[in-house]
Amino acid sequence: MENMDITLRPLEYQQCLQLREAKHIKRVVMHCTELPDLKSAREYANKIHYPKSASGNSGHFYIDRDGSVEQWVDPLRVAHHVTDLNNDSIGIELVNLGRYPRWFDSQQQQPSENYPEPQIQALIVLLKQLAVAFPNLHEIAGHQDLDTREVAASDNGQLQVQRKIDPGPLFPWQQLLSAIPLERKQPMSKIKQHWEKRYVGTEPEKLTWYQPRPEQSLNWIMANSTPEQAVLDVGAGASTLTDHLLDAGYSNITLLDLSEESLQESRRRLAQRADQVQWIPADITQWQPTQQYALWHDRAVFHFLTEAKDRAAYKQALHAALQKDGILIMATFAIGGPEKCSGLPIVQYDAESLLAELGQGFELLDNLLEQHPTPAGNNQLFNWCLFRHN
Repeated sequence: MENMDITLRPLEYQQCLQLREAKHIKRVVMHCTELPDLKSAREYANKIHYPKSASGNSGHFYIDRDGSVEQWVDPLRVAHHVTDLNNDSIGIELVNLGRYPRWFDSQQQQPSENYPEPQIQALIVLLKQLAVAFPNLHEIAGHQDLDTREVAASDNGQLQVQRKIDPGPLFPWQQLLSAIPLERKQPMSKIKQHWEKRYVGTEPEKLTWYQPRPEQSLNWIMANSTPEQAVLDVGAGASTLTDHLLDAGYSNITLLDLSEESLQESRRRLAQRADQVQWIPADITQWQPTQQYALWHDRAVFHFLTEAKDRAAYKQALHAALQKDGILIMATFAIGGPEKCSGLPIVQYDAESLLAELGQGFELLDNLLEQHPTPAGNNQLFNWCLFRHN
């Protein structure tokens, strides 16, 4: 592989940025500077936006129009380049005008500057080197894919424009993807954005659904399975359920959650034991199982599916993944319980309505109600159901 000359020009505040391990780096985020030249990009990166950490916004690498490459932040430090998703990503900035200087003008939303071939070729070489240096780096995304927020247009407050559009419609994605060993990360859905934001910057112990020891889950799992059987926890988030199952000798645990940040939190907490667990970052309504499980556990995912098509997709995955005579443990907000969770609407169930929703193929074995005390001191009424998959 071709080696690349990279000029090291660390920002003055680089030492203030958080350190991370190489194994946690899994995606590259592509940006364009939306400024005239590298000098103006440097001036912007040097501005302090976060007084607490005395740091600003910047990528890790910058590629000029002539293909020259500079490193401003060590990849083993967390740079501020994409909202909420900095911890596991590397930011690469390409010098390009973008919408400069009328970034939010509703009449100036189509960039006109193409990306020169030397710049793209330098990017390809850099990405290949990064893929070798960081073995868990498998994804690439555009800034516009990950930050889909809108802001009021600068010329007309009644109109909304995209906050970020980089690298923009003139970026040669097809050429790039055909030359690198990374897959493009598609735009994040609004529901995924919601859950990623819930976990970023919030201690798990302060989230409303937190349980220091998930007693009811443990009781039913351990009473209806053996430690060597395959257990799937849907909507696992940052729950400590896995810790307790590992303590009890369970050796075939799979965690699935829409929020990658929540799974990362569990990885960090489990430390070396994280390698004993299978991890699936996925939307349950789009997931296609590749194996079967003896037990499916879902505490507070199904009740978020307010549309029939999403419930149908969930049930399709459930039937495919849960083996015959397998156990389904499901907890939802009960009739008379909360009508929303985390600001989102939910569907309340009792045992009868949940069994009717699941349809043929399930036998109700047990049912109980539980008052869950939230960290804020409130109570949430849960409906717990135990089913057998016939």
